[in-house]
Amino acid sequence: MKRARQLFFAACCLWAITATITYLTVDVQHDLVAPRRPPPGAMNYQALLQPKLEEAQNRVAATSLWGIQRNGQPIPPPKSQQQVEAEQKIEWQILGAVVRKKEKYLLIQIDKTLPSAIKEGELLPDSSKVIKIGKGFYTVIDDSGAKKTIFTDL
Repeated sequence: MKRARQLFFAACCLWAITATITYLTVDVQHDLVAPRRPPPGAMNYQALLQPKLEEAQNRVAATSLWGIQRNGQPIPPPKSQQQVEAEQKIEWQILGAVVRKKEKYLLIQIDKTLPSAIKEGELLPDSSKVIKIGKGFYTVIDDSGAKKTIFTDL
């Protein structure tokens, strides 16, 4: 066992010495490996920058990518993000408004969960931003940027 370990160590040392000498003495020509380039003017780089996808889009649109069901009917494509959002409408309601000297917030309830506070500058579940809360009203800016003041008796 000791003899085998000594032979292995000697082989590793011999390999390391041979590799070092070869690395230091063998001179590889710098032009041994060079990239292949087409002759000037052979490549149309503008075609690479502006691909024409219309034909491929038409082929993809005409192909049933989603396969067929066991009864032979085609599988409908997945729903778009707008359809998913329309189906997942969040039911929420404003329960009250708290207006004090140092704090102002709306109490809202989302899908029959515990009420939570929405302060000025935060977003409501319909993605409109609350910009002002007062006694009997609150003002929001919706997605289109329109400012709306909603009067309440809360």
